[in-house]
Amino acid sequence: MNALQYGILAANLSVLALSLYAFCGNAIGVLACGIYLWKNFDPWVFGAALFFVVNQSMAFLFEPAPVSRKPAPGVPVLKFSPKALPASSEIARTILGLIWCLKPSDRSILVAMRQMEDPLNCIVGTIRGKGNGIFWQTLMDMGLASEEAVKESEMPPDLLAHMKEIQSVRFRLNETGWKLINALLDIDVSADEPPVDAIIVPQVISILRCYAEDGKDQAQLRLGQLYSRGRGVVQDFGQAIYWYQSAAEKGNPAAQNNLGMAYYIGQGVVQDYSRAMELFLEASAKQSPVVFSNIAVMYLLGHGVPKDTNVALDWLLKAADKNYSTAMMVIGKLYAKGDGVAQDYIAAYMWFTLAGKHGAKTASEWLATGDKLMTSDQINEAKERAEAWKPRAV
Repeated sequence: MNALQYGILAANLSVLALSLYAFCGNAIGVLACGIYLWKNFDPWVFGAALFFVVNQSMAFLFEPAPVSRKPAPGVPVLKFSPKALPASSEIARTILGLIWCLKPSDRSILVAMRQMEDPLNCIVGTIRGKGNGIFWQTLMDMGLASEEAVKESEMPPDLLAHMKEIQSVRFRLNETGWKLINALLDIDVSADEPPVDAIIVPQVISILRCYAEDGKDQAQLRLGQLYSRGRGVVQDFGQAIYWYQSAAEKGNPAAQNNLGMAYYIGQGVVQDYSRAMELFLEASAKQSPVVFSNIAVMYLLGHGVPKDTNVALDWLLKAADKNYSTAMMVIGKLYAKGDGVAQDYIAAYMWFTLAGKHGAKTASEWLATGDKLMTSDQINEAKERAEAWKPRAV
């Protein structure tokens, strides 16, 4: 068979199978391919046709059941397919990002499902296009949930009219969806930064924006974080400042601290040490060790306030009382170098030891230096002090 004949035969084969596939489905398409090859067998075309047959057979065997998908207005549909992606990779990482962005009351619904005898029978009611509604719509778009129709004949007319007015919608997880979510609920999502492995899809931004526009300060803070880092969105310090400011005005200490840092380094705003200190002091009322350390740094460097190591040390000790290893490291370095305080290797070694116990990775390097400079008696005394140290009561 020459090249022209081969091309014509292959084209006819593809057209026949694809036509039947389009009208009758994968199974008939595969069958047609088989019959055509049997009647017109030629070794030259067998290899080319085999690929098509195997491809259609796999699609037939593993194609998921059809799911009704009605995307929320303005929210893109995720094109993931459970058959194409392993649960441990992109789908799971996407769901993790979605769970992270939920406000606590909406996330608690998922946690409560664990207490149910059969979570797959749980029907969750929400509002289409709102924060939690976008979450569930996204799960449905991913093939992990389905929309449950309301039995209008069994509902009072007034209630039914109200549900239609507010665009009430109900969803139910399927088995795959529940297995994924149940496993991911054990991951801590309390931090204002999303988990490192989480994928931030556009729906995460849409959900957070819904909450933020409703005045939820945690969502405002998290939205600001994403814009500041450029994670899931184009980096935009102006947007970050806007949302930090919104949350800070509600007394959110993390937002006050982040806004203070923006003023301190001049990121998205004109650098202003005085404004930065005002925000840090406001945030300090919530006893955050990170804020305590930021105030200490300003006193150590004399930024916006007179340089004063003793005042800085007081703030660092407050942070250390919260077991904040970064503050412990700074205290240790002050004593090791005699920077603004009397040089004291024993005190330095004690603080480096404590910092190491609380996760400071560089503490071991400083302790190794101390081992070379100090006597065994001094080292033992420092270790005894570290063992005896306890945070002061607030």
